[in-house]
Amino acid sequence: RQYLPGDTPGSLQCADIYDIKADNAGRIWLATFGGGIARTDIASDGSISFAHKAPSSPGKGMRVRRLQMLPDGLMMAAATDGVAVFNPDDELSRPVFFNRTESSRGSSLSNDDVLDMTLAGDNTIYLSTFSGGIDFVHAGTDLLSDSIVFGHRNIRDGLCVDPVLSLIEDTAGSL
Repeated sequence: RQYLPGDTPGSLQCADIYDIKADNAGRIWLATFGGGIARTDIASDGSISFAHKAPSSPGKGMRVRRLQMLPDGLMMAAATDGVAVFNPDDELSRPVFFNRTESSRGSSLSNDDVLDMTLAGDNTIYLSTFSGGIDFVHAGTDLLSDSIVFGHRNIRDGLCVDPVLSLIEDTAGSL
């Protein structure tokens, strides 16, 4: 069955789906590049509808590239304008915690345009950004905050280039 974007309740707001993840309860979440984060709901008759996660403010997190389930049950979303963290068990109308670049805070996200992310074996979340290198944070820290403390790797400390398009950890634990 094909699902096309529409404006009616339960429809998919954007058909540009960049990532799909299941949460710990088995619900399917979609990262859409124009409609934000959507949850797939399956009714008892087998029909499918879509519910959309409320952004923290209009426009924030509407173009989402990646989703990552974290060990503590939270979900992180990489978007073109920052990183969102939310609890998939919360009501959809509850806003997400959103992190962006803050020029006055060196431990903020290095660049708002987050291209990819991966959860490493040591529970470190690595984020690749368009021109800020790689940001990282341990999954065990308080991520339900609008001011997550990120570490950074970039050309100033040995990274070959700052635009990092994707990330993956190999079997030896290297990125």
